[in-house]
Amino acid sequence: MKLFFGLVLIFLLPLKWVPTKIKEGIIVPIPSEMRAMTDAEAAQHSPSIRTPLGAFTTNDQLVDFVVSVSATQWPDLDLNIAKQFFRVGVTNLYDKVTFIRDDIVSIHKKNFIRFEFESRINGDKTVSGRTDATMKYHYILYFLQPKRAIVFSFQCPRYFKDDWQHLADKMMNEIKMK
Repeated sequence: MKLFFGLVLIFLLPLKWVPTKIKEGIIVPIPSEMRAMTDAEAAQHSPSIRTPLGAFTTNDQLVDFVVSVSATQWPDLDLNIAKQFFRVGVTNLYDKVTFIRDDIVSIHKKNFIRFEFESRINGDKTVSGRTDATMKYHYILYFLQPKRAIVFSFQCPRYFKDDWQHLADKMMNEIKMK
């Protein structure tokens, strides 16, 4: 019940956007309902060998936005080849992926690889507490730079998709890169 009233307040009150400097040359508008994750939260929500450049979540920790550097080294900036590579990586992470958008998009005159999709990880009947499937909504942008990719990743439970999809789209379409 508390979660329901919290969500009602979030979506009835006027939304405020906070232009947030993630790192030198990267600015993203973050909804005021999100806060920076602690290092421990970032490690739990976004396990990686590299610390994220920026990690944000809601107070209930169900909705996340993370900016990170891909561990993949890119010898050139061929977006079509990289898109195929990242698409395979995405589909290998989940039992089922349903793509909403899978394209290359220009944002403020910069080209990004974009994947917007719903995922499903099947439950495991042999593990107590993990019998139900986990379904999420994702919106990911990859920005290629020489020898690396900057990854902008938004995710939330599938049942929050209708509430957060337009906000994720606004965040992603207002990214500023130098």
